[in-house]
Amino acid sequence: MIEVENYFSHNEMLFINALNQSLSSKYDLNGRVIDNGGFVRYEVSIGAKEDDAELILQFCLRDEEDADEGFCNFVHISNILVPRQYKGQLIATIIITIMSFVANKQIGIGFYITGIVNDRWKESLIQMGGIEDESGDVEIVYDIWIQYLEYKLNNLGYLQQVKQ
Repeated sequence: MIEVENYFSHNEMLFINALNQSLSSKYDLNGRVIDNGGFVRYEVSIGAKEDDAELILQFCLRDEEDADEGFCNFVHISNILVPRQYKGQLIATIIITIMSFVANKQIGIGFYITGIVNDRWKESLIQMGGIEDESGDVEIVYDIWIQYLEYKLNNLGYLQQVKQ
């Protein structure tokens, strides 16, 4: 079970609920979602307790324009940490797909992966349809992204969950 420990806005809860629903259908999850200084932070154990496998996801939603701070209608992931034993199972890809769907289709805002330090991962995001901006962040547009992933996600049964 994933405990939501703080108050989150309606739009933040759209992301939290979509992630919880999709990931818990495939994995045994236990942990919490907290407010970490304006960021939504997942701290979730995956699988059996003896695996000691923690998934960490941190994202920030700016869904109201704030001219003083220069923010305007976007969500960005600043951290995804997938446990080593779960690499290659497309967890990060599933998270990105779910979050881009919620951002682009349900809320109508942009979705970015920011502060990418792994050049190989950044290149793979771009090859899969991500668009690099002038600051080096990668925008994920759901309609473009899903074209590259549709076959893979259909085979894993995730696409139907994302579209619901």
